[in-house]
Amino acid sequence: MPRSSAPNAVVFWPVVVVIVIADYVTKMIALNTLTLFTPQPVAGDALRLTLVRNQGAAFLSSSGGCISRPVRVISRARSRLRSSAPARSAT
Repeated sequence: MPRSSAPNAVVFWPVVVVIVIADYVTKMIALNTLTLFTPQPVAGDALRLTLVRNQGAAFLSSSGGCISRPVRVISRARSRLRSSAPARSAT
């Protein structure tokens, strides 16, 4: 029996939204609580957080918040999911 791609979308888009929101929130927390290049101990010397700048990496680009790259990545992933889904039969 052919599988519909609808269940993929039901899982795919909420996961994308959660990842983008989590990325944004953690960046804002880091920017508001950490000092640039100053290690902050979280669990003594075992775990420290250090704020560094990496312009254009991951979701935010050097243009001050453009999310065009992740939109392209998400679009490509979605296209691959669609193309890998079995063809539907016309019944």
